[in-house]
Amino acid sequence: MGQQPIDSVTGNHRRRITLRQLLQTIQEEENSNVLLEMTTAYISQRFDFQAIWISLYDPLTHELIGKGGVAAQEDRDYLRQRMPLIGGSYLEQVIIQQCRVEVPNLQTENAMGRWQQIAQTLEIQRTLLFPLSYRHRCYGVVLLGATAMKPLLKPKEQEKLTIIFKTLATALHHIEARWQQHRSNHPNQLILRLLSQFLPDSLEPQGIFDAYLEQVAEAAHQFLEPNRTSIYWYQPQGHFFWRRTGNSRKVPEPPSHRPTSGLILQDLEEFYQGLIQDRLVTIGAAQSSLSPITTELLTQRFHVHSLLAAPIQSHQGLLGFILVESQVPRIWQTAEKTFLQDVAQLQGIIAPLSELETNLQQTEADFELMTTVARLMLSTNPDESAISQVITAFCQHLNIAWYWLLQAQPHQPEQLDILYQHQPTHRRSLTAPLRAAKPLDIRRLQQSSVIALETWGKEKPFQGWRKALNPLGVRAVLVCEIAGESATFGMAGHEIARHWTRREQELFRMVGQQLGVILHQQRRRRQDQLHQQLADAIATNWKFWQQTQPVDELVWHFIQQLAQVLQSPWTALITRLGQKIQSHIVQLDLQNGTYKSRLNLTAFKSDDNLIRRILTVDDPIWIGPEALPELTRQQLELPQVQEIILIPLKTAADESPSGAVIVANPVPELRSPLGLQLTLEFVQQLAWQRQTLITLKTSQTQQVTLKQLNWYKQAHLENLYRTWGKRSGDIEELEQLLFHATDPRQRQIAHLRYQQLLRQMHQTLNATAGLLEQEHWKLHNAQDLIHVDQLLRRLRKRLQPLVESRQVLLQIHQGHRLNMIGDRFKLELILYELLKLACERSQPTEIVRVDATALNPRQFELRITDSGQVVLPSPSLKSQDILAFSPTLRSGFTTKSPKTGSRVGELDGRPTAFPAIAYGSACD
Repeated sequence: MGQQPIDSVTGNHRRRITLRQLLQTIQEEENSNVLLEMTTAYISQRFDFQAIWISLYDPLTHELIGKGGVAAQEDRDYLRQRMPLIGGSYLEQVIIQQCRVEVPNLQTENAMGRWQQIAQTLEIQRTLLFPLSYRHRCYGVVLLGATAMKPLLKPKEQEKLTIIFKTLATALHHIEARWQQHRSNHPNQLILRLLSQFLPDSLEPQGIFDAYLEQVAEAAHQFLEPNRTSIYWYQPQGHFFWRRTGNSRKVPEPPSHRPTSGLILQDLEEFYQGLIQDRLVTIGAAQSSLSPITTELLTQRFHVHSLLAAPIQSHQGLLGFILVESQVPRIWQTAEKTFLQDVAQLQGIIAPLSELETNLQQTEADFELMTTVARLMLSTNPDESAISQVITAFCQHLNIAWYWLLQAQPHQPEQLDILYQHQPTHRRSLTAPLRAAKPLDIRRLQQSSVIALETWGKEKPFQGWRKALNPLGVRAVLVCEIAGESATFGMAGHEIARHWTRREQELFRMVGQQLGVILHQQRRRRQDQLHQQLADAIATNWKFWQQTQPVDELVWHFIQQLAQVLQSPWTALITRLGQKIQSHIVQLDLQNGTYKSRLNLTAFKSDDNLIRRILTVDDPIWIGPEALPELTRQQLELPQVQEIILIPLKTAADESPSGAVIVANPVPELRSPLGLQLTLEFVQQLAWQRQTLITLKTSQTQQVTLKQLNWYKQAHLENLYRTWGKRSGDIEELEQLLFHATDPRQRQIAHLRYQQLLRQMHQTLNATAGLLEQEHWKLHNAQDLIHVDQLLRRLRKRLQPLVESRQVLLQIHQGHRLNMIGDRFKLELILYELLKLACERSQPTEIVRVDATALNPRQFELRITDSGQVVLPSPSLKSQDILAFSPTLRSGFTTKSPKTGSRVGELDGRPTAFPAIAYGSACD
């Protein structure tokens, strides 16, 4: 490549350079330094950059060779120095990936080498790195740096720079190609001549470009010497190619050899896919890059034996192809194929220049569309109208007939419901849901982000939707996955088969992303509303519980609140007491929109699978309507039910449920973690409140029972008292015997018997009299002086028959002589029951030990220890409900675990419900 000092031409470019002059220079100039200097001067004049540096890439040394630039320093030698590339740096990324890279702050990038220090000196922050690439090869890098943090380029400016750098890279490629001795000069000269011949004088050079295409076809025809050379242009709306131009041929041809005016792609999908994938299509003598069927169709369509077709691609996609036709079989040489590909690629680069103004207008329109979408997305509460406005604007912008938002619901993953649809006024809408996409289609969509189906019905992806969409007249579709929403898709449809450009696909994807944001905002807003309603319902239900007593009234209030918050058409509370099933149900009246309550005792039976499932489930579960018993579905006249959530009714996580709350068709927001948690707390609140009211009612009932029992004991004691009164006659007989007996010994025995019987009756009657007078409704604690040693002796004597029968050893140990004040009669009964139980559960020869020990002058301890067996609870059993009634109300006294002590006043390790009946002090 020719080299000249850049400074030698600086003075020639201080005047203002136009884009036309720059492109003309790039196309005509053969000196690379002049091209780079002109490019630097143009960028410096037209753009506000504080640093501009153009460098060429040396692949042998993996370095960038500085070719000059612009910087706000007097010493600018570093702009012409070599810079080794650091692995992983942005410069190496541009070289390898050949894509534009934006550096947020050049001053902080250590991998940029010397440019980091330069950026700190010049205070450069945001930087753009453009590759000078052509045909998968990078010839250099352009660095554009600015100190401001604002956006560096507008869309129009970015488009111009891309054109300039693409053209410059092309020029550099051809300049380098001339220095390669192994290449023929003739094809390169033709390509460069074609490049220099396109110099548009305005931004609308449509006629100039058509004339230029004729020159391209003529040049290709001269080099390849086929029978005919044509350039076909692609029409996306009709999905066909039309012959735009060809070589000028004055000799008339027979009708069978005349060029085809258009090429409809029916049955030529393989040929079209080859062009889309930027592959050269070759048909020649004993060779073809297509299948035999497609090869035969093409040769018959063009009436030829050999042909070459090179695709014309631009950044927007396929523009057309250059076709050379031969009436005789030919073996196409590598140089011929390469030349035709080079010419087609050159047209792909130049073609956007002919439509620069149109592209800029499209870019502005796209920008306005995205601005409108962003404004709607950032509104305070984007609603259904926001989605409608976004989709309508998008469809009008791209002239698209249909648009659908599809989403799979958790309870019906096999189908896609229609969230929103836009269709032409003269077309009918899609009413039925679509089938869910296949896993293979989902993987394809995730890999490419957008799937474009240009001929609906012939392509494999999403075949399950064809049956529903074909009757509507849909012939081409775009499909993308809505970002941020699971199992949500956007689909656009058109009435005729057409090609979707890369610009349209990218715009479709961006709109889908914004729609995903709007849907996410709507879902979060609905979730927040549900959370607030549940929190308010919890607070309201708490106040209601404090003011009510009937359980049924509380239940009705709860399930009606829950149904309203979750917008359920049918909600029920199912409880079981023994074998009796009770169901409280509220059902929405569709006529007036109110809930009606009903108490149904026959809709659910204890042997139903649902009831058995309720009593074993630990966590909320989602079930289908088929899980409801047949009798339930018949009696309740259920509306259309899609899903049901079953929430167990329990007061603790490890407790067995006493019932369940069943909610049909709740709002989808219930599936959010916080929504489900608040619902569980609401149901648990009901469980606690309901259990509390039931416990209170049962306690009141038991209080009545205890009063009746007390009356019974009172009557029993009265009868006992009367019985002892009748036996007073025995005492009288004993008195008669005492007075009439002549034997002194007999009289002495009768006297002792008389005194003993009289004393026992006196004690019993005194105790009975106290019970009758003071313990009609509650226990009364007497204040007796109790000698502990005497108490223990009486207990030993009373237990002696049981001890002998059980063959156990009863040992009583008393460290000190102890006295206390309390109810002797009750304390003796309690100790007797404890010792009796200890003896009964002990095995023969085992010891039941009683220890009375003084703890301090005010307290003493009475401990009973035995070796009986205690059945411990199984670990698999769930903990008892803390609101259940104390076992002391249902069972007798027990002692502690084997070989451990149990203090008086403890049952099963817990304090008893008995009041204090004794207190005392240890004394000698």
